[in-house]
Amino acid sequence: LPHSWLDPCPRTLDLNLTVEPWDDKNMRWALNYAIDRDQIVAFYYKGTTIPARHFFPAYRPLNYYVNLLDRVGLYKKHPVLEYNPDKAQKLIKANGWVRNTETGYFEKNSQELTLDIMVPDFIEYIGLAETIVAQLERVGINAGLRFRDFKTWRDNAVKGDIKDGFAHRRYL
Repeated sequence: LPHSWLDPCPRTLDLNLTVEPWDDKNMRWALNYAIDRDQIVAFYYKGTTIPARHFFPAYRPLNYYVNLLDRVGLYKKHPVLEYNPDKAQKLIKANGWVRNTETGYFEKNSQELTLDIMVPDFIEYIGLAETIVAQLERVGINAGLRFRDFKTWRDNAVKGDIKDGFAHRRYL
């Protein structure tokens, strides 16, 4: 892409940590392993960005500190960029969830494993969120999207009025 700019601002999927099962760090790791960031960069962003190991924009002054974290082994201890759907499913199963062979989704105590994601109705987020939903569904999480106009989305995010999670760019 000769006329493009590498966008350094990460997109994040933030979770409501007061809601089960996302209050459990292993379930959050399962989400992490279920998301293929390289596929998102290659397919959705056509290579115009990079997978983010953190929620900071990839700006030179911040990169100094991120590189320090790398040198002390933080990213080896916490492999945030690892795509591993098998690990995701093992973590979900270890938390007592069982995959329903009819629906393909995990269940526990007659409750389906769901993730409700609130997204602003920007064209970028719509396609990105749909890609993430498809990836989560492949590992057995029934993910859904709620699109909101930007003002409503931001008001809900600021007030903490979210069910499970919401997607955004960190610089908002």
